[in-house]
Amino acid sequence: MNLRNIPVFLITAVILSIASSLHAFENDVPEKGKAPHPGGVRAKEERAPGALESFARRFGLGNRNGADNCPASDAEAMEESFRPFSGCIIDTITVTGNRYTDRRTIIREMATRQGDRLDEALVIRDNSYIRGMGFFSTVEITVHRVKEERCSVDVRVEERPGLFMKYPFPTVDYSIDRGITYGFRWRIKNFRGVGEDLLMTYRERSDKERGGGVTWLAPWLGDFRLRASMSLFSYFRIEKPQTADFIKVSNGVKIAVGFPLTGSMIRQLWFTPELVVEERVSRMTIPGNTVGPEGIFFRQLLLSCGLNLVYDSRDNLVAPFRGVYAGVDAMRFFSLRGENQQYSFYNFTGNFYIPSGRAGTFIAGISIEDREGDLPSYYRMRLGGKTDLRGYSNEDISGLLKVTESIQWRKRIFGPVLFSLPLVGKVDLAMNAVTFIDNGALMENLPDLEDAVFHSSGGFGFEIISPIQNILRFETAFSRGNEPVFYITSTTRF
Repeated sequence: MNLRNIPVFLITAVILSIASSLHAFENDVPEKGKAPHPGGVRAKEERAPGALESFARRFGLGNRNGADNCPASDAEAMEESFRPFSGCIIDTITVTGNRYTDRRTIIREMATRQGDRLDEALVIRDNSYIRGMGFFSTVEITVHRVKEERCSVDVRVEERPGLFMKYPFPTVDYSIDRGITYGFRWRIKNFRGVGEDLLMTYRERSDKERGGGVTWLAPWLGDFRLRASMSLFSYFRIEKPQTADFIKVSNGVKIAVGFPLTGSMIRQLWFTPELVVEERVSRMTIPGNTVGPEGIFFRQLLLSCGLNLVYDSRDNLVAPFRGVYAGVDAMRFFSLRGENQQYSFYNFTGNFYIPSGRAGTFIAGISIEDREGDLPSYYRMRLGGKTDLRGYSNEDISGLLKVTESIQWRKRIFGPVLFSLPLVGKVDLAMNAVTFIDNGALMENLPDLEDAVFHSSGGFGFEIISPIQNILRFETAFSRGNEPVFYITSTTRF
């Protein structure tokens, strides 16, 4: 293999993954007589507010209490306050401020346990993780000494206003190549106070396509640590291409149940089987079954069986600053009725979050997607867009194997601050700055990797974290031979 064809970002991702593993090992296995720490430079006082934050405070717009995650500089200050209690036996864990949320919904997600010895690194992780659940404007964990070598842990939360927890909001995604996709998102967060989600969505790209669905998601089934989800989905293609194969109608149901393979809340390992039943109408050009160059439409009833294995040690699920996420997916499609087809999707994803103190967090991500079998041509993959190579676009190339890598930097530049809005309540707001370099290639199969042409792009952007949308991303990306591309996205990528 020609070493010049090995992408530099792939090598960098491997190096950073090793560094991340060593970093996690150092945090979880402290030296004898030394308290564990979350990394970065130790700080004995809170960080000075940034320029945007100072501006907000000057005009009385907010105070620094609440957010979605815990950057390294905040973690360092928290570590100092918890260190005097390190090693104390935890007598009790109290929760206050939870008017709607069940106490167990909070307690069960904590790595800190009653009866264990206090580990400040776990308390810092719990503070970040509870905030990242998306239910609270403020999360504050304090520790008090009860008596010699014993302490209590107090969790004080302030729930986000109901306006943002159970009412529908319009959604808009934008990219220069696809245009505007608009719709609404009605998400009832923390349904029944036990952390469940009910979600209804509708999205439409004017005169092109529309779709939506209803999803129920439970992170626990009662007192059992099982993840369950069920989704109903529907899609309709308005515009009909002249020659290309495409999906015209798709309706179905998806059911998944996740089983934990470890008892750890820090290093979570989940195994999730899933089942999908889908009725589909699509145009497929199949040898011996064509009517003119455009082919004909086929109605099929498809059964899909999938397996998912995920390792997750991120400090929160919205905009992580530390940890590792790695997952392997396999999905097999079978025709139960209609044109007989069988094909498979395979995917590997690895994201590594390396905190670097006040410099922010560096993220190394890699993704490998492979598709095999009697594959309809509309499942051949393209390269470019907000989900892989941001800023790149070329509809003339496609493949069955896609490899993408990213290096991204994330830093908190504003907040978290808490605003008091009349008739609404307290609203939290934070903002991160990001810069990124993406790299990717398409090929037919793995042996083609040696001769594959990797394309690169780069850009910058901002992430706004608020109760309106857990995260709203504004990104501008550049790639050689393409015009700058601007994206607005309401989902987490890294």
